[in-house]
Amino acid sequence: MGSSAHIHSYSAFSLVGMEGDNMEESGNSFGGDGSQSTPPRQTQSSAASTNTETVDVESSQQSFSSSQQSAESGSESSTSGPKKMRALSFKSLKSLLLGSMDIPESVIGLICCHCESLQHFTLEYCSGFTKIEILDPKSKLETLILNDCQTMILDNLFAPFALKISSLKTLSIRRKIINFFFVGSPHINNLILCRQAEVPVTPQESRNMKDRIIGSLGNVRTLQLAGWAFECFTAYRLNHQFSKLEKILLLDFNVCLKNMEGLTNLIGHADGVKKVHISINENTSGNIDSDFERVLEHFSGDDYRLPPTVAFRNSAVHIINIQGFTGTLYEMSHIKFMLAHFPRLRHLEVTPIKEMDEAQSGGYADLISDFPMLSASMEIVMGSEEHFICKNIEA
Repeated sequence: MGSSAHIHSYSAFSLVGMEGDNMEESGNSFGGDGSQSTPPRQTQSSAASTNTETVDVESSQQSFSSSQQSAESGSESSTSGPKKMRALSFKSLKSLLLGSMDIPESVIGLICCHCESLQHFTLEYCSGFTKIEILDPKSKLETLILNDCQTMILDNLFAPFALKISSLKTLSIRRKIINFFFVGSPHINNLILCRQAEVPVTPQESRNMKDRIIGSLGNVRTLQLAGWAFECFTAYRLNHQFSKLEKILLLDFNVCLKNMEGLTNLIGHADGVKKVHISINENTSGNIDSDFERVLEHFSGDDYRLPPTVAFRNSAVHIINIQGFTGTLYEMSHIKFMLAHFPRLRHLEVTPIKEMDEAQSGGYADLISDFPMLSASMEIVMGSEEHFICKNIEA
């Protein structure tokens, strides 16, 4: 890694320097006073000569807004004859983080255009943009992370914003609502969605997900859904094939029958999925009785020993990892279902909560290993890294 430059509310920071009439109307300067004057020589030269890979910018919202207002008002400094302005050079910049500021989409495009090596771009707690379009065919931007950014269109919080970045490979969005859409056909390999709000998914979100997002994910190989994002993703029955999907990660997963049906539907439309990782939401895992004796009694009848049926004959799932296991009836039912329907499953790893002792873990491991399964060979690992039980089962 190269050196890291930290720029805090720099009063005349600019990514672009042009002459006279060629000066852009907005985004030329990041100055807090809106001026386009040359930065102090010593500071400018040191920043310009630094071969940086990462720049962390933390600024107030006034930085961009005042600059934009100055440009829009046709200030004297931007129109009074040819004036040279030397730009800060970030030709080696690969990673950029902007936090807590108002930033219009024109400035976002300007940054990506003049940071020719930029590969990773993060916006945190930012606002002021309603779309992000990077149209430069030479752009190297591969990763875009949007954390808690506010994008309202005509004061409508639910109006979706547009994303058009042809070079993008990884997209991570953490928001209170999932309200974006793609323009064109993205080539995203990794999609990470986290919906934070503790409220049910809105009909607008679900419809937007179904109509304007899911159909554009044909190239996704890794899908990570956290919080309510899974409910939003599976609100409607899927009719899209995820032909390239290989790995599914579900964080803060709410254990319930509806979500299990949604996961079944998702895997059923992604025959290439090999790994499934589930981290159970600690706030919902204890809703169903987790007393081991009761769970054992529930699964003690002959009906649970019936031969499994092949529901996913073409499924490639061979690794399932479950974290935050508490031993509830719902959790055990989900595990039983997976063992009975994935013929290529070879490794099941279950990590219980810390409160579960070694004896309880062993009891659950015995019960799980006794479930009927399709796989000809299975390794079941139950427990933590310090104390675990490994069972190898051959058909």
